[in-house]
Amino acid sequence: MIKDLYKNRSYTGCMRAAFIYLCDNFTLIVKKCWVWIAACSLTACLTAYPWATTICSGNEFSTAPLLIAAGIGAAALFVTSAALTAQTTGILSGRGFKSCLFRVLKTNALTWLTTAIAIIITAIASSFTAWMLMNKDMDITSCALGMALTATVLSSLFAALHVPLIYSCGKYVLEEDTKFVETMGKGYARGLRYFGQLFAMSFVIGLINIVEAMFMGMPLLILSVTGFMDYNGRIIGDESGLPAGWPLQALLAATITGVLLSFMYIWTVLCNCYAYGHIEQDLCNNRKMQEANKEL
Repeated sequence: MIKDLYKNRSYTGCMRAAFIYLCDNFTLIVKKCWVWIAACSLTACLTAYPWATTICSGNEFSTAPLLIAAGIGAAALFVTSAALTAQTTGILSGRGFKSCLFRVLKTNALTWLTTAIAIIITAIASSFTAWMLMNKDMDITSCALGMALTATVLSSLFAALHVPLIYSCGKYVLEEDTKFVETMGKGYARGLRYFGQLFAMSFVIGLINIVEAMFMGMPLLILSVTGFMDYNGRIIGDESGLPAGWPLQALLAATITGVLLSFMYIWTVLCNCYAYGHIEQDLCNNRKMQEANKEL
């Protein structure tokens, strides 16, 4: 375990330390993680393939192949993201990949499952709100606003409930003697005590990731818009204006975007690890102060 991990920092200090670690150990991270980075980019490419071929064929969109591709892509993303997290935390902790992977798969399953439940509850509650407003003879605009407000409130609430998992999941992955049940128990309660710092950090990281993703994905976005405009033109009888190499360009853009987003994900994992180290050090300092006060 690197000693620098356990140190009192602000949430911006955790982000800065993660970025410095990523830059200083970039070659090592690429050497250890290149297989899974390549897998992430390949996942993005294969997920985009049915969409690209549908646009080029000019046939009517069929949701089934696209949904199947999205499902396979989500499953592949679950595995590759877990592998990237395990490899990154393995570098920090000095433990083997397999040891970290087993723990990361469990924490990822927990977060994905709770997120899926949150999405289902939000969808049901939003639909119920719209139904209630419609029964009161409210207009369509009011129903839509009520539905959107319900979805926003519940989404914010569930996102906030996930914040303490940054610490509890980090502790479970990085410390071998930690039990999984503590992730939603004692570890979650400790993370809740530092909710403000963890929320501020995750909020800023989210904003940074969104801006960077929009910038990095701009070529893919431009190609997508071009493809859909051409597709809509062919529906009304216009000839296709796409170049012959458009499908290859779209798949290449998706692949490159996948690589860049992988490094963004690694930085986010490092930020969470440093946040865990900060909380552990702060808890340790508090225990020492309490023991010193008892001796006095």
